Amino acid sequence: MVNPHIEKRKFGRRSAFKPAVIVTDDGRRIAGVVIDISEGGARFQTADPSLVPKQFVLEIAGDDFCVRSELVHRLADAVGIQFIASPRKISWGPAERRLFP
Repeated sequence: MVNPHIEKRKFGRRSAFKPAVIVTDDGRRIAGVVIDISEGGARFQTADPSLVPKQFVLEIAGDDFCVRSELVHRLADAVGIQFIASPRKISWGPAERRLFP
């Protein structure tokens, strides 16, 4: 019998509770909080998870951190996201230069 509680993540996650913003490809900004984070993804809590698109940029300004990400699953008050590019520093410049070579 398969145990449904076996951890399937490649990377361990850490509690974060950091204010963050999802930036959509059309420039919309969705405010929320990164609840936990790992090397490969995060859980982002927001008032309306249905607004989160399939791909976007996650920005954590307090850590000077941004990363191209993809929606993995949607919960009632949060979304699970997977990082699909290497993280970058927000301070490195405009999104077009820092995320798309």
